[in-house]
Amino acid sequence: RRLMQLMESVAGKIDPSIKPEQPKKFFAAQVQEKATLRLSVLLRKATALPRMDYFSLCDPYAILYVNGFHAQAQSSSTIRREINPEWDEHFEWEISKSTTMLSITIWDKDMITKDDIV
Repeated sequence: RRLMQLMESVAGKIDPSIKPEQPKKFFAAQVQEKATLRLSVLLRKATALPRMDYFSLCDPYAILYVNGFHAQAQSSSTIRREINPEWDEHFEWEISKSTTMLSITIWDKDMITKDDIV
């Protein structure tokens, strides 16, 4: 009840034309404008990856970036000794309308040296 009174008070101050019975509609509209979108990606497979090491096949994993931001990067699992990896992994991000790019890079996992981009 107190929350409803507070909503009525705030709604009236934000827009004086709002009648006391309208604050629920007002706040619902405000929340919808700020709603985020969800980007869902299924990483299926890669084919014919090159051998990246002298003694074994590629050990690939993928890194997925939204808008190039490393803070929003997600990584797949590493598939050992495989040039045709099948991940079938699902990734999700909360994004805004300004999101314009999804980047996927494939890397070769190395135990001793730095990982290589494929």
